[in-house]
Amino acid sequence: MLLAPPAGMHHFHGVHEKLASLGWGAALECFQPGFPIRVTPEMAALADVLVHADSVEANVTGIVRQARASNTPTVLLMDGVAEYANTFLNPRAGHRFLRPAPGDVVLTAGRHDRAILRAMGNRAVSAGLPRLGAFASRFATIETHREPDGILVATATQPAFTRGGRARLLQSLVQIHKHATHRGLKIRWRIDTGIAEKLGVIPDTDPLERTLASCQYVLTTASTLALESILAGCPTCIIHPHPWPLWLPAAWQWHPNYKPGVEDALTLINRLGGADKPSNEAAERSAAISYAGETPLRTESLEDIFDAMQQPHPGLIAMQHRILRRCIRIDASARAAAAIAKTPKVIRIYPGDADENTTPTIEGNSRLRVVSSVEAHGSSVGGVSTWSRRMEQQFLESHTSPIHWQTLFIMHAFEQLVRAGRQRIAVFVGRGTSLASLEWIAKARNARFAGFLLPETPRGATLLGIPACSPRDAIKQVDPDAVLISNTSDDLAADVCVAPLRNAGIAITTCPDQSKINVHRDQVIDHASAAIKRGEHVLTTLPPDSIPGAECRKPEHLLTATRPDALVLYGDEIDFRLFAGSRAWRSDGTQVMSLRWGVPELSSPERFTAIVSRLDPTTPYAIYGAGLHTERLLQYASPTRPPIAILDDNAEPGSSLAGIPVIRPAIGLADKFGAIILSSPRYEPSFWQQTAPLRDAGVSIFPLYNTPEQLEVPVHGIPTRA
Repeated sequence: MLLAPPAGMHHFHGVHEKLASLGWGAALECFQPGFPIRVTPEMAALADVLVHADSVEANVTGIVRQARASNTPTVLLMDGVAEYANTFLNPRAGHRFLRPAPGDVVLTAGRHDRAILRAMGNRAVSAGLPRLGAFASRFATIETHREPDGILVATATQPAFTRGGRARLLQSLVQIHKHATHRGLKIRWRIDTGIAEKLGVIPDTDPLERTLASCQYVLTTASTLALESILAGCPTCIIHPHPWPLWLPAAWQWHPNYKPGVEDALTLINRLGGADKPSNEAAERSAAISYAGETPLRTESLEDIFDAMQQPHPGLIAMQHRILRRCIRIDASARAAAAIAKTPKVIRIYPGDADENTTPTIEGNSRLRVVSSVEAHGSSVGGVSTWSRRMEQQFLESHTSPIHWQTLFIMHAFEQLVRAGRQRIAVFVGRGTSLASLEWIAKARNARFAGFLLPETPRGATLLGIPACSPRDAIKQVDPDAVLISNTSDDLAADVCVAPLRNAGIAITTCPDQSKINVHRDQVIDHASAAIKRGEHVLTTLPPDSIPGAECRKPEHLLTATRPDALVLYGDEIDFRLFAGSRAWRSDGTQVMSLRWGVPELSSPERFTAIVSRLDPTTPYAIYGAGLHTERLLQYASPTRPPIAILDDNAEPGSSLAGIPVIRPAIGLADKFGAIILSSPRYEPSFWQQTAPLRDAGVSIFPLYNTPEQLEVPVHGIPTRA
């Protein structure tokens, strides 16, 4: 059984077919992105081996635990190269990341990574990365009569930074920008969007194979992209401005000597107490084999790097070829399939086996399980469903809490459709859906349940052992007569995705009901569709085909597009950042719309920033309201200085938000604040009335959504204030 979210399917490129050629039936289990991958005991018992491609412990604990319960071996197919900072210094990776890895067998990119993973206590096989085979196939289709006209500068897709590490990398990129510009070189930047904003450059959004086909050489941080670059025949230099070891060997290495945060990084390394020594030594021995007694070009001088890359030395080119042969394996799909097929014969799992090198122990779950069932008509904004989801997230993020909280949004609505006589019900899996809800449906195995619908799902996939497909394939593959959308307040675009099914006469039910928001969403879609009919350019972050005729872009690539006449945003939290980033477009006439929020809410961080900038720099101010709206202001606004307090009617002693004290409003506060900014579109009129005594005491009160005149509510025909 191969386990992966839809976005990670390229990790299993070709493995399905190769397993079939060996006489194995491969079940493809496709999971919603962001879900902790979970396997039921029934699914584990039916599999000879479970294969997953995510090495983050939070996503695979359930897999390994269920596999242990049924004596089923597990295989981890690495999703990239082993890298020191991600393994030992990345707080997101968790304690003892890859030491050992969550799997009985680990399939690595090549012999180099195999040596490192074995030194960490794993049974590792150098099978290769099937995703690199997919890249090579795509690159082979690019026309070969290329004329390299520049260089590529790249970082990892999701770089992990220590304190000071980001500053060092940014300094390196600034220097590259300066020297390349001085030489008149064209640069393509394939870097983290936050760093791109700091540099003031536009990230490259072309397919990687097309970008590499037009580059003369590449400078990149230690990542899988370095191997893709070498596969494309580009001389490749590793940028490494850090004090920790460089595991990925390279013929060209630039080690700029920057100081910020070095002492902090060294402190982290020293705290490891030698835990990294075996893997460091293994990486050095393996790299030496690639170097074959010769010395790679290591320098602090960027000028030397540019000169050396401009006319690569034949000896270093030969070294790069040796590095590639040691770091990857060709025919990775076939090698991975062969290793998977051998796993049950090699691994023998027995209850109580304590050999950590082959069977890493995963702690059992002794947490108390709480299930919150939210009916279909529950409010999704500011009501019980939002409250329950917040509780679930809080308990999920707390590793010490004894509570395991799960929210069921779907049960009641599904049962309603059954009672209404629907014969084949498909469930659209929204991004905010609790996995427990889907497990409930999968376990019920109701004869009227047709299957799950997930965007961008490949054919033949399953979810929790039940057929799953994309909405565009729903009629052909599951033939539903009703679709239940399990979206929550953070997934409005789900209803847009199933619009073709509604047009085909299939009943659509949304859970929970969001009538007001759905009206707003429909108005936005209608407005965008009308603009397209008029021949205007409409850009959107919604999934493909959601708005016929609109150009679809991923959020991280959105603002690099040509300015559109209208922009339709998906309806989640990132809308606030995208709205702020589209300010130049809006100034030129682009209409920006969100499926969830209106322009007044999206622009509230800008108004908040403007109010603070107009205050006297010596005037202390506070925010009234400690809800989600204030969280967004603090996250997406850019005031010249933060508030000294947040006022909330239900504040508890000692509470805070984003490090700012939360206190209850009182007339005595007039001596502490010169101004208060009201932060709630819903409760702003109430806040205005409650702050009347403070206004009388001389405190300036600033609403964000109404003028003071609009907020002066008459009582029995007499204004409340003169």
